[in-house]
Amino acid sequence: MIYALIFAALALIYLWLEPLAKRVDPMVPLSLVKWTLLGGAGGLGLWRLAINGWSGLPLAHWTGALLPYLALVALICAALCLVFRRHLREPQFDEAGAKRIAKHLTWGLLQQALLLGFLVPEVGPWWAVSIFAAIHLPNPMLTALVTVGGLGSIWIWGWAPSVLVAGCAHATLSALVDAFLPPSITLGMAVGPGALKRLNDRLMFL
Repeated sequence: MIYALIFAALALIYLWLEPLAKRVDPMVPLSLVKWTLLGGAGGLGLWRLAINGWSGLPLAHWTGALLPYLALVALICAALCLVFRRHLREPQFDEAGAKRIAKHLTWGLLQQALLLGFLVPEVGPWWAVSIFAAIHLPNPMLTALVTVGGLGSIWIWGWAPSVLVAGCAHATLSALVDAFLPPSITLGMAVGPGALKRLNDRLMFL
């Protein structure tokens, strides 16, 4: 439990560092501190992942995980299309979009490795999902997706542990949400202060 709490604290401080630092000391070297926090959180996660035997990193179970994760992504996408059918937009596949897809893939693999290989063995599924959901606050869309998708991913993980397939499913869902739903709903996929600012701007506009 202690390692999971330290990880959550490092991640949250990383996300909320900029507004906090301005209140304490505007001369704080933010980039250095943020990279230190990110490296600390990532290093801690990788260390505990190694302690837990690199669970799910081998490719042995990818065939058994493929169809369940595809079904999970399809069900979530169908639900989102039903709820937000009047807000769907045409995706733009340009150079910027390609970079965003690469970013989604990188973060998807990293987040699923930390969620399934580190947090779930440390604190169990419910606490693991709660920690990940808290990191995505105050973005209501991402928090809901993390909760539902995280629980589904952990359930599939029980019989077909594959970080590769879980990460690709995470990336696919993130990329589709980012491409087909407007920033007014996704808040630009931002979390932390970025999401809070977008929420405030939206409330002022309303």
